[in-house]
Amino acid sequence: MNLRTHIPENDNPIWEVIQKLTKNILNMENGPWIAGGSIRKIATNDTNIHNSDIDIFSPNKEIMEWLIAYFDKKTIFAQKNDGDYTYKYDGKFYKIQVVKHFFYKSVEELLDSFDFTATMFASDGKTVVYTQQAMIDAQMKKLVFHGDHEKCRPMRLLKYSKKGFLPVPGMLPAILGVDKPEYLEKASLFCNDRSKNY
Repeated sequence: MNLRTHIPENDNPIWEVIQKLTKNILNMENGPWIAGGSIRKIATNDTNIHNSDIDIFSPNKEIMEWLIAYFDKKTIFAQKNDGDYTYKYDGKFYKIQVVKHFFYKSVEELLDSFDFTATMFASDGKTVVYTQQAMIDAQMKKLVFHGDHEKCRPMRLLKYSKKGFLPVPGMLPAILGVDKPEYLEKASLFCNDRSKNY
């Protein structure tokens, strides 16, 4: 995977929170990493912090458990719920999620697991990495499958559509599974049967 690198400006409010809350605990080479929408917003200079979860991914269970213990000890949290934390910083609340069920050996493996190209952004709190296609699709607000569309859930499509992203043609039928030959054949038979009644 050919990754591009970006060093963000310090004036992005999400970046400021990430640097404060994760200082010296992230590592681009070995993890953990922050990845997804919050990092996309930083890379594209989107300062709209509304509904920006900060998702932290780990290389193994031990580091994930260490992260949970680390955030449990933070005194600035307003609320916590089994690995999900809501922090108050500079008068605003931010949701941080320590991802507990998936582990990645590298930042490349992490990004390769993502469903949409526009979400393939990761950071170690110092730099941001992404693919060229991720940046293009994020800037154009275009939803394109990355790899196997079977890993994408309909709610994810809805979530990004609400954020102004437009799915490429054929994405909704693919996510719902109605693009498969057996479904199309049944739909065709159903339509033919119904047309005989008219």
